[in-house]
Amino acid sequence: MLTFLTRNRSSDLDRRRLLASAAATCVVGLGAGVGRARVAHAQRPRHGGSVIDVGPGQRYRTPSDAANAAAAGDMVRIAPGDYVDCASWRADGLHIVAPAGGVTVRDRICERKGIWVISGDNIVVEGIAFAGAALPNRIGAGIRAQGVNLTVRNCRFVENQLGLLANPIAASTIVIETSAFLRNGPSHGVYANEIGRLVIHDSLFREHRIRHPIKSRAFRTEVTGSIIEDGDHGSSSYLVESPNGGTVTIIGNTLHKGPGTDNPGTAISIGAEGNLHASNGILIADNLFTNEGPTDTVFVRNLTDTPALLRRNRLRGAVEPLAGLGEWQP
Repeated sequence: MLTFLTRNRSSDLDRRRLLASAAATCVVGLGAGVGRARVAHAQRPRHGGSVIDVGPGQRYRTPSDAANAAAAGDMVRIAPGDYVDCASWRADGLHIVAPAGGVTVRDRICERKGIWVISGDNIVVEGIAFAGAALPNRIGAGIRAQGVNLTVRNCRFVENQLGLLANPIAASTIVIETSAFLRNGPSHGVYANEIGRLVIHDSLFREHRIRHPIKSRAFRTEVTGSIIEDGDHGSSSYLVESPNGGTVTIIGNTLHKGPGTDNPGTAISIGAEGNLHASNGILIADNLFTNEGPTDTVFVRNLTDTPALLRRNRLRGAVEPLAGLGEWQP
């Protein structure tokens, strides 16, 4: 079932401007650790499949046309354009790429889940912007990840209710790199259920609304080299949450809690919904955290029985470094 979402011209213009800003973010960066985006040099399939070209004048005019035709191992190359469309990708081993950039897919929902519903295994998505995903249950996702192993590179998620939602698959790894999540909410920016590993690297989360920019129930969660900030207008809760514990690595990020935060008490929360996952350690190191919220806040609140090691983090504003089991090292 497809749901078409209408918007007035003013809000649509604002969103187009934001998408343009997000594209610039992924190419040139907005701070240390963000912006070393890889240009997609996608010429031939890696596994002997076909090349499917998408765009005006092509046999396949929209991403959904290509999704219906794609077979295992195919490369899908999408030409620049604003596609009011959604797609369900079921074939394995796809490489879906916008080689020239400038691709936005927006304002439609497939399977009552998201703009793109990805059920195939071992998929790579590069250079695509997802905008305007909305459902009555408020969890309309830019991408709904339902297969094993997904890499999202140099993509943008703008004003969706939820950026990327991953189904619980213990064997799966989700990798997100050089991507931007802007003004998503009221659900999460990235929400990984019980997968094997969530890796977020060199990405930007800005002005998230209400819930968490990153929520991970993965057995292993790694967030590195990224910017996660409320700014003046964001209202996020925790900046990063690993509610069931597990192995957690948060290194080299810039984090900011702003005046509009929905949860002024905690920046990073671990184990708030039960210490369910075994852990090989919790390391929070070399991050810069600034609190401009309305009250004092805790940088890391560890509710698990695994000691957290906090090392060489720089804290600005009214901040308590650690609540719970662990060690703070300058």
